[in-house]
Amino acid sequence: THAFIKKYGVEVFAQSFVEPLFLLKNREHLKEEIAELKNIAKHSSEKGVLATTIAMRDRPDRTKVLASLTCPVLLIGGKNDATIPYEKLEEQKALSSFIMLEGIDNCGHMGMYEQRDHTRKVLTTFLKNAYN
Repeated sequence: THAFIKKYGVEVFAQSFVEPLFLLKNREHLKEEIAELKNIAKHSSEKGVLATTIAMRDRPDRTKVLASLTCPVLLIGGKNDATIPYEKLEEQKALSSFIMLEGIDNCGHMGMYEQRDHTRKVLTTFLKNAYN
């Protein structure tokens, strides 16, 4: 990713990176949202995009932190996410009884767009139950 951005630039990266975050069957009806996200991404600085991709690639393993938390934690994942396999979220959920996992059907990595109402409901319910 780093080499790709250096070679082709942020705009080309944005065009190739954003769309695959969405489940294929959701892309057509979310084409306006995808176009807006591509537009936002292409206007990001190369320095910022490189720093973000490097930080994601090189981030330390925080499994022990997640396992030691004693407060409510919510994981939301698309069951069809090509970026983060849902099985990885199931592994993280198993680390602590404080972790709640909500898997979203017919959803890739972008649940806040692909299943907006469901995602909002899950967040609202979690916050009411956890912090009310």
